[in-house]
Amino acid sequence: MNTPHQMTTYPAIIGSLIAQARTEAGLLQEELAKRVGVPQSTLSRIERGSAHLTVNQLRKIAPALGRQPSQIVELAEQAELLLQVNGAEVKEVIEPDALKRGVVIFLSGVALMALIAFLVAKSKS
Repeated sequence: MNTPHQMTTYPAIIGSLIAQARTEAGLLQEELAKRVGVPQSTLSRIERGSAHLTVNQLRKIAPALGRQPSQIVELAEQAELLLQVNGAEVKEVIEPDALKRGVVIFLSGVALMALIAFLVAKSKS
């Protein structure tokens, strides 16, 4: 029996990093969305990885979280490498037919957040 492999997307990694940084900053989605000038629903989709983050949005979100855009991208690259080393496939986007077949298993938000927390703690030491 073939076991489906774990898969996530690069937008989901970036979104998780933004969500974690927002939480660490003590901000609600509504507060960050207002600071950035996007609807809360858009920020929610960005954090879930279901909306593509534009460069302009990243340039607004990062400083609102006390970070540089390059820091978020660097952490995302580290997370991507760690995920791949642990057997996960990281794609830019998930193809609709893959979702229909049910082959894709997304990494749970908790596991991804734990990984990101580890990377953040490691980068601070």
